[in-house]
Amino acid sequence: MSRRSFCPQLVHQFGAAPLLWAPVVHQRPLIPPSLGLSHWKYNKKMTWHSFCFDLPNRVFSTDQINHSQALGEITHIMKLNKLALAVGALVFAGSAAAELSANIGATSNYVWRGVTQTDDGAAISGGLDYAHDSGFYAGTWASNVDFGSDDDTTAEVDLYGGYANELGSGLGYDFGVIYYAYPGGDELDFTEVYASLSFGPVTGGVNYTVDKEAGGDEDDVYYHLSASFDVAPTWSIGGTIGHYDFDSGDSYNHGQIDIGKSVGDFGDFTLSVSVVDEDDDGLDFDGDTLVFVSWGKTFD
Repeated sequence: MSRRSFCPQLVHQFGAAPLLWAPVVHQRPLIPPSLGLSHWKYNKKMTWHSFCFDLPNRVFSTDQINHSQALGEITHIMKLNKLALAVGALVFAGSAAAELSANIGATSNYVWRGVTQTDDGAAISGGLDYAHDSGFYAGTWASNVDFGSDDDTTAEVDLYGGYANELGSGLGYDFGVIYYAYPGGDELDFTEVYASLSFGPVTGGVNYTVDKEAGGDEDDVYYHLSASFDVAPTWSIGGTIGHYDFDSGDSYNHGQIDIGKSVGDFGDFTLSVSVVDEDDDGLDFDGDTLVFVSWGKTFD
């Protein structure tokens, strides 16, 4: 199987939607909310998808788990231009009360929604995030990928934007859109809209595929629920469960446990264990257990 465990987010999906982050108005303390949730909910300084570990947010076809299968006849460049304009509008809308940050990361296995994106190999990532005090945010994130010998795709570039805030009751909310681009790939690009709610250490959300470059089944839905807790001054533990339901009729469940360790100015480390349980015979990764280590650092 070639692909795709986001982001996401992501969010990045949050996002699916992940290295090391978990929701604060966006999500991300030491442990990735995995699955493409939105992104700063626990620590505005952690950026969206420093390694989606599953985050906030990608789509893969049942034939080649690599987001292939996409709908829509919008070209790759048109999509990038539209998202670039949207991000630019947010940036210039209120630079006086905004924060720009950058992030870098490395992982022994780029896992997204339970599925490796690097053929069980290592990955290096980096991104830029813009956050306005009003709650609007936008960003971009990139990583190397490897979907196997039958696919020449080597990079993933995500563009995302949304709005996150918190009600007086302490209930947080986040919604936005994320575009997953695979330069040089064979019509793998796709777009998701996402929404999530959070209360305390718990975040739940959904990502919905609205466009796929290749055309085909489009209404894929990803549901996720995650929680993260501090267990010591510099240690945290978190978990995520997710269900990916494809418009083609295939689906699978996955779960992930993350143990995070903050080392101050040297960034954050996370040890993750991810397991997949497929509901149908059309997918080839039932029972896969992946163990990987990740590191991430954010620069304000």
